[in-house]
Amino acid sequence: SLTLQAKMLFLSESSWKELAARFSKSLGSQPLLGTELSENSRKFLGIFKAAKILQAVALNKPSIEKNREQLESLYSRFPGTPGLGSDLKGQGWVFIGFQGEDPCTDFRGGGQLALDHLLEFCKASAFLECFQRSKNAETEFFFCVAGINVTVFLTRKIKEGFFAKFFSAGDSRELILQSSGKIFAVLFERLVRLWCEDPRSSYIMNFQTVVVGSSERVLCKSEKLRNLTLMLPVINDCVFSHHKKFGVWGLGFGVW
Repeated sequence: SLTLQAKMLFLSESSWKELAARFSKSLGSQPLLGTELSENSRKFLGIFKAAKILQAVALNKPSIEKNREQLESLYSRFPGTPGLGSDLKGQGWVFIGFQGEDPCTDFRGGGQLALDHLLEFCKASAFLECFQRSKNAETEFFFCVAGINVTVFLTRKIKEGFFAKFFSAGDSRELILQSSGKIFAVLFERLVRLWCEDPRSSYIMNFQTVVVGSSERVLCKSEKLRNLTLMLPVINDCVFSHHKKFGVWGLGFGVW
């Protein structure tokens, strides 16, 4: 129903009508309003909802105190790691691709979402090969930091309208997180391979330049909801104006 569609974005029905009308006009096709969600509205709501949920998870920064079990699980997945002290700090984190002895200092930007993505990737068949490549003297890079950066890149691109086909208006929070993890795994593996194939991979300081360029090329070949991408500034303006009017900024929209 119209009321349900509005509630999915925490908007009043009048604001949702305005937003839906502007979006429909930009597409020049079937309207978004009605008792049944159209294909375009499902894509619109799906990617908008996914971006909002993923950003909220990414803003939750992990800590040793509250994420001890997850961090211990992540550490145990890597072969050849030395033991850690009771404070869970040590050079072993550097060995698996963090920048220092406390891994939580590297999660800024990616937050809890990056930790979840790394944990899931460590279960993938490509994990050990990718990690071994990061330890190879000719192609070395900071494995976990690279993964965190991929999460940051992924969440930004989802906000820009990429990967819309993987999300739907009816997706639960759990399903959205699972879908993002699957996209992350494919993207991370692909970027590691591109890095290792690049002649500049012999110098670790080239990693950021090579991977950023490769990321954009990979996405250029993927399916993109171009009309939605063009509409995001309009969507943001409409949502911002609504929440600013009623003084409600604590719903996660302020990150757009």
